[in-house]
Amino acid sequence: MNHRLRPWLRLCLLLPCALLVSCAQPLERRTTFADGFTIITKTVGPVQTRHEGKPEFFNRETIGGRTVIYEKNILLEPTRRVTCGPQDGFLIPVVIYGLPDGKHSLKLEVEHPPFTTLHKGSATYFSRQETIESFNAKAPWSYGWIFNDPKERVPGRWTLRLSYRNALILEETFEVIPPAAPSTP
Repeated sequence: MNHRLRPWLRLCLLLPCALLVSCAQPLERRTTFADGFTIITKTVGPVQTRHEGKPEFFNRETIGGRTVIYEKNILLEPTRRVTCGPQDGFLIPVVIYGLPDGKHSLKLEVEHPPFTTLHKGSATYFSRQETIESFNAKAPWSYGWIFNDPKERVPGRWTLRLSYRNALILEETFEVIPPAAPSTP
């Protein structure tokens, strides 16, 4: 993918997330630091997604050593019970208020049911640094997962934590459940 197009692609993906957070009934978390600095995070929580189209693969630092981009991503509804069928997934859209304009580093931590990854074997946790950019004291951020690998389709509890300056600014916990069995005629 052309490196000049990636920022535009991210912006195009984050705009619907920001609209979803602003239109739905968001959950709000206020974090005040020792120096009086305050951040407010708003999210609607996990949103069930369905992915259609032909996947594209490219190498990047992720839990499986790759990132998957689908041609079509359908946002279904906010929920605390996400199905893990083929091409099911979730998205957690967040808007962070109060950050000074510019780039900032966040720490993402994810706990999930045990499943086997391509490069790391059996795992239940991963963390990584996220970079976001704030404009007018507002920064959209989102995290999504697609259950495209059968080894990842493990029911159980997922917890995502997002930290800024070593303080927790967001925590989301939800259940991943098996897809409903198709009804028989």
